[in-house]
Amino acid sequence: MSTYYTGKYLDKVPTGFGGYTGLVLTNSGNFSVTYTATISDTTLVGVAGGSIAAGANTNTLYISDTTTTENINDDSYVLTANPSESATFYVLHRPFTGFTAGNQSTGLEKATITIESVSSAGDSDLPIIVDITGQRVFDNPVPQRVGKFYAVKSYSESTAYKLNFHWNSLFATNYVKGFELGLYADSSFSTLVSSYNYNVPLSNDSNKPTYGDYNGFIDTDFSYAMTSLDIAQDYYARIRAYNFENEYGSYSYPTGYSYEDPILETTGVSGLYPSPGANLRSDATILYLSRNDDYEENFNIYSFMKQNNNNSSDFRKYSGVNIKFSSKTDSLCKYVATVTGSGGLNFVVPNTDSFRYAANASNIFTVELEFDNIAVLGKGGAGLAWKSDGTYIDAQNGGPCFNFDAYTYNGRSLEFRLYKDLNSVFYGGPGGSKGWLITDETTNNTNVVKLNGKSIENLDSIVVSELTIA
Repeated sequence: MSTYYTGKYLDKVPTGFGGYTGLVLTNSGNFSVTYTATISDTTLVGVAGGSIAAGANTNTLYISDTTTTENINDDSYVLTANPSESATFYVLHRPFTGFTAGNQSTGLEKATITIESVSSAGDSDLPIIVDITGQRVFDNPVPQRVGKFYAVKSYSESTAYKLNFHWNSLFATNYVKGFELGLYADSSFSTLVSSYNYNVPLSNDSNKPTYGDYNGFIDTDFSYAMTSLDIAQDYYARIRAYNFENEYGSYSYPTGYSYEDPILETTGVSGLYPSPGANLRSDATILYLSRNDDYEENFNIYSFMKQNNNNSSDFRKYSGVNIKFSSKTDSLCKYVATVTGSGGLNFVVPNTDSFRYAANASNIFTVELEFDNIAVLGKGGAGLAWKSDGTYIDAQNGGPCFNFDAYTYNGRSLEFRLYKDLNSVFYGGPGGSKGWLITDETTNNTNVVKLNGKSIENLDSIVVSELTIA
């Protein structure tokens, strides 16, 4: 047996970042083998012109059993491989940055890894010696294309229309400082709506590189949300990475989804989704609601809409509301006004509410009401009423069957549209009748009789007498 020697040059790594390579040991014997790998003799090359800061850790090459490490001071790892299986050690490289002067020096960083093996049968082999050379550079390569770039569309009262962008740096050797994200109102990317430069966060972990990890940003999912966007507006986005020399990589274009954690297509994963990417527009929709009742008094349509919008007066994701009213039974369902100041059906926006909405192509927010076997009845007026002093309160008009607010938001009108079947009826409240003053003077005394006018609560139906024309 003899000692085995080999060597490995690691990929070039800019200062501030990290890299790794794997050492794979395959057990081709008949017994399990335990491997012990130890790293030593770390040497810096090319530090002339600068001095090392006092107390700085001059180790830049580390060994681990993963692509990262919990402790850079661990210099030995033990792994076991069964017959026909493999054990993998990882060599981690974090270029040295502890110069107090001449900090632009590049160079090599060397270490020796010794691997000893002992089989479960008690046999041991001579060690494997691996010379590792890391390459420290200051010239950052041009960034590679961003991948897994997509946008999730959503709406809430606090954010209005929101695009939550997600992306990923797919390559361990993508040494980037940040990402430039742009949102545009056109597919030619000439009208910028919003832009954001996302600077990658610094690591506070002494066991990790300043930027990313030893495998770059592969395990990092980046995201950024743009809020307060307009409904029914075209939106196109693009993103690119940039390095410390402010050199930019190629653009990537997103796909769009209405839910989180989508399964991306191959083009979306690779970042090769073609320009201009998906149109991230979100059109206003109709909110569809229904009521199934037998009797309601002074029903407020606006309150019902708000209740079905998470108790929010923000309807800016909708261009209208459609409500279908139907009866629980074969009889007419009645929506009845109990006071003349109200209707059987009302649309009244409280002064404390900020009722906001989108609009259709005609710049109108529609409230569509469909009636199936429904009666909407206004409150009848009071008849003339005599007072004790001989004066009277005149007959009063009845109230409406519908009581709707006039309302405008942001220059957009509110329009009501009513649709009914043959059975449905809409009756306004009838007015009260006049009273009577009857004077009897057939005796020596004058007798006065005062009769109040008649009041009708609600009209349930209207009967038209048959007319004969001579």
